[in-house]
Order: sequence, then C-alpha cells, then structure tokens
Amino acid sequence: DYYINEPTEARAIDNGIILPAKIVPDNSTMVGGVCDADGHFIAGHIQNRKQRTNLGGISDGYPVAGEIAHIKETVIYGGFIGAHYGHMLTDWLSRMWWVVQNPGSGHKIAFISTNAEIKVMQFFFMLGLRKEDILLIKEPTRFDSIIVPDQSYYYQNGYKDKAMMAFNAIRDSVTPAGYKKVYLTRRKLN
Repeated sequence: DYYINEPTEARAIDNGIILPAKIVPDNSTMVGGVCDADGHFIAGHIQNRKQRTNLGGISDGYPVAGEIAHIKETVIYGGFIGAHYGHMLTDWLSRMWWVVQNPGSGHKIAFISTNAEIKVMQFFFMLGLRKEDILLIKEPTRFDSIIVPDQSYYYQNGYKDKAMMAFNAIRDSVTPAGYKKVYLTRRKLN
C-alpha cells in the first residue's frame, strides 16, 4: 500500500529565496530549492521519503555570497524539473496540484533545474499555464513570498490525496480522438 494518509498542503515563505539546483560532485545528489529569509532550507525535492539524501533528490540548500536578486512578487515553487519525460510523469508534476486547485491565481510558477531550459512545456500548457507564467530560476532569487505546495507523490514511496489532480487536468484538456487502439513506441525518442 503506497497511500500516504497525510494532508497535502501549501505554506507561504515571506522574503524566501529560491536557489538553482546544483549537482554535488562526488555523490550525484543535488542542492538548491527554497530557503527562508535567513537562508535556512525549507524545501527541495524528495524522491525517497525514507532517505534524507538520495540520487535525484534535493535535501539541502547552499550558502550564497554577495547580493541576491529580489523580485517583488509572489511565486509558486514548482520544484525540480529535468529533461527526462518519464520522470516528468513519475516525479516532477507532484506540486502542480496547487495550480489545478487555484486556477487563475495570477502567480508565476518557479522551477529549479540543472538544465538551461524546460523541455516539457506542453505539460504546463495542458494545465492552463502560459510560457510567461513559468520561471526557470538560474541564479539565487528572493521573492516577496513563495508559496510552497507539498509534493503530492514521491517517485519511490507513494502518493497523497491530491496526487492525481494534475494528471486528471491534463487528461481533461485533451479531446479524445476516438481510436480504439493506440501504438506507442520509444524507438525514435531523443
């Protein structure tokens, strides 16, 4: 049984900082995510709820030297996002329940990544977002407020009550084609 009987909630971090994801040499983990106004780590990305540090997870921030850019607005922390289609489905949409639950909020969604761009934008368009609603944080940035939705599912350990909200919204955005059988292949996947 992978159901996690805990509420899926969101919290606001006033004057919070979002740190871009960085790979830690020698152990293949990452650092980055959301820190409070004083630089204390708040949220990153959890793949395995039973282990604090794990491959593909972000469980710590890092110190920042110098001035931090400040954007005077509220953003939603979308979490980590990479370029792997499979992990998009099994891992990286886990905070998008908030977007579905709060349509038209007017807030941008801020993601962190080790990539220079987001390669799977179509998923976000299917959730009703526009390209200008999506930020990829490339340098430490402070915001007036950061809304941090809980992850609704975890790649290796289970799911919570709102895990299917993003998937249902994506499904509902597509007009069915009427075919009885569809053949899918990964043969030409780059």
